[in-house]
Amino acid sequence: MNLTAVLIIGFIVLGIYKLFELFVRKRERMALIEKLPAFLDAKETGKGFNFPNISFMKPDYSSLPLRFSLLLIGVGLGCLLAFIVQNCYFDFSKYNISEWRDRQEVAHIRFILYFSFIAVFGGLSLMIAYLIERRQEKKQVASGE
Repeated sequence: MNLTAVLIIGFIVLGIYKLFELFVRKRERMALIEKLPAFLDAKETGKGFNFPNISFMKPDYSSLPLRFSLLLIGVGLGCLLAFIVQNCYFDFSKYNISEWRDRQEVAHIRFILYFSFIAVFGGLSLMIAYLIERRQEKKQVASGE
């Protein structure tokens, strides 16, 4: 299976995501700079001012192992189920593998099968990781940490 197309699409999506993140952070910084004079004036006059709590610190990576492990479990489960579906439901014996067109058709079916199962189960595993993280955050807020 050729992974070049998958990697290229992955890098394009990552680049687009980082570009949007750059613009959002720039907008947040500009909003912070715009509110800075009002904050300084309010501080000098003694009036209270609610300064927005915007953190530019690095994100918390404590749940990264959970996400990564569930993603790998999802990808492995997707590969396993794609293999099972391929062997149980597709009869590749009717194709003449020595012919170029038949070989390409078999490769195309396998690519779609594996890619779709990997994407679905990888996404489900990341959604499960997100739900686990939210549950942990709610428990921490409820306990007052």
